[in-house]
Amino acid sequence: MAGARLPQHTPTLEDILHHENNDRNYKFSSRFMTIYEAEEIFKQGVERGICFEALLITEQ
Repeated sequence: MAGARLPQHTPTLEDILHHENNDRNYKFSSRFMTIYEAEEIFKQGVERGICFEALLITEQ
């Protein structure tokens, strides 16, 4: 990609969330959550009219 520049530092979650327009399109989850629990979060979101784009996995 011509003219593309690498970031000077690794972006933090705070950096990324700062650019999000919709603060309801993600949810935090524990790294110990099973894939079935994660799937259930997405299903419940759809039932509530919320389309989650991502689960952000945390250390806890």
